[in-house]
Amino acid sequence: MLIGIGLYFVAAVLSASLVAAIRGDAPSFGRGGLGSGLIVVAMLGLLGYGVYRLRFRPRAEAGQIEASALRLRHSSKDRFGLRDLPFAMLGRLTPPWTIGNVMWGRWEGLEVTIFDVWSAGRQFGPPKQTGPGHEYRCVLIPFPAPWPAIVVEQERLTTRLADAVSIRDIAFESEEFNRSFEVRCSDVRFANALLDAKMITWLLALEREWGFEALDGLLLGYTPIEGLSGPEPALSTARGFLEHLPSVAYSLFPVDQLAAAVPPPAR
Repeated sequence: MLIGIGLYFVAAVLSASLVAAIRGDAPSFGRGGLGSGLIVVAMLGLLGYGVYRLRFRPRAEAGQIEASALRLRHSSKDRFGLRDLPFAMLGRLTPPWTIGNVMWGRWEGLEVTIFDVWSAGRQFGPPKQTGPGHEYRCVLIPFPAPWPAIVVEQERLTTRLADAVSIRDIAFESEEFNRSFEVRCSDVRFANALLDAKMITWLLALEREWGFEALDGLLLGYTPIEGLSGPEPALSTARGFLEHLPSVAYSLFPVDQLAAAVPPPAR
């Protein structure tokens, strides 16, 4: 409401300046224009400060408290170029969108990075998970490398349409899983080794909508922000994916160790 009021007054001042210009009162407009310009600058400054105080600062302070409780570092901005990571989930977000509330460090033996993704048009309001302004909490953790890239995510309208024209995802024995999840991987043998009966049962039992994408030694887990109480549930779920990796996958696709560290070097 305050943002709307501020924009209304800025528009009113600009309109008054335009009327003065049309009347052609050059000398008085020069003085009045300077005064109006200063008023507009001041009002924009106050508006920006109000947005910061009412929206950004509380969100940043809450993130700092949550990170401190988990002994993680925190930044309100994307200092690591996370938005440039080549994950399919980030690539399909509707612009403009941004990354913030970044936490990183060592958590229960894992190098982790947590960050929030939201549409730039939605960052002034409460989290929403419908329409083009999807808001997600994302977790990055190490994943065995050099395993093939794989995507395991909830079925969406676009994926169902792709299935209808025979651009099918990988099918498994569980029909319930096939209806609920889409799996994309260049190596079908690897996908079947990774998603055994226990992993499929765990994925179907998740209480929230979750997606997972493994690429270049990193696992990205993501879920809508709405309804989350803090970062720890998202961390626990991402770690759960690692804990359910079947031993047969390690046997068929040997690895030396997990990826070293996330996030990438700060810019």
